[in-house]
Amino acid sequence: MDDETLIELWSQIKPFLNKNDATAVADAVVSTLDDHGLLDISEQAVIAFEDHVLKDAIIAHYEFEFDEDDNE
Repeated sequence: MDDETLIELWSQIKPFLNKNDATAVADAVVSTLDDHGLLDISEQAVIAFEDHVLKDAIIAHYEFEFDEDDNE
């Protein structure tokens, strides 16, 4: 699954979540998709993500590390 499809999937799921559950659900979605080999996201693609909950879940799952300059 490419980054555009993941963003679209997340945008369809997110309205059904309350703020307290969004982080756990994002973590579960990212983890499950990756466990089944359905996620193909690069570090560079993650930088452009506007949704911080999904972005944080991906960064945590893949343990991406960014310099402060990478976010500009």
